[in-house]
Amino acid sequence: MKCTGMLFGPNEKYSLQYLQDHPGFTIHKRKLRHDFVAKIMNDDLEGSKGLSLDRLGIFVITKVDQLIFFHARTYKQLFTETVPLDRTTTREPNEIIAI
Repeated sequence: MKCTGMLFGPNEKYSLQYLQDHPGFTIHKRKLRHDFVAKIMNDDLEGSKGLSLDRLGIFVITKVDQLIFFHARTYKQLFTETVPLDRTTTREPNEIIAI
């Protein structure tokens, strides 16, 4: 699709595509909805990062100063590794920002 911009509706059911310096626009309708969600823990993970390690069959989630490892098929928690972080000098806590 060659387009200058693409706009999605509030439910992302329709999209509008347009090309700069061309009259009109194209409307597309989504055919499928992929909304698989699996709740794996009750903790607040706001600001957390995730990484899928497909060859190992696991995925990793960060939580402030922890790396939490899960099995990719069963979603069972395998183990947790704590990362020692420097003491903060501001009101913002230090946290893991990249994996």
